[in-house]
Amino acid sequence: MQHLEQAVEQRLSSDGIRLTRGRRATLHAIAEAAGPRTATEIQAELAGSIPLSSLYRSLSVLSTAGVLTTQHDTDGIMRFELAEWLSGHHHHLVCVSCGTAVDVVPDSSQE
Repeated sequence: MQHLEQAVEQRLSSDGIRLTRGRRATLHAIAEAAGPRTATEIQAELAGSIPLSSLYRSLSVLSTAGVLTTQHDTDGIMRFELAEWLSGHHHHLVCVSCGTAVDVVPDSSQE
């Protein structure tokens, strides 16, 4: 996790942005998730350790800086995950009933 923080901190500092406590907590919650998460899911993971308004600001800043990517599910709900330069290339399986998405890493031995 330290390597992730260092890479993100370097990326943010090049844009004049600090890696605050709230952004760090948001980053950790997303990095530990098994796939893209909604703001509500991230807030539940953080157990209220940062205010919801700070979470939304952190998600916006980290997305704008290219640290996070976003996807919209079929209902238009936005989900966040680490950008590929941090997490590596992968695909998602998405449940058509509930919209839950999980990461699937391609098996390179099959190529």
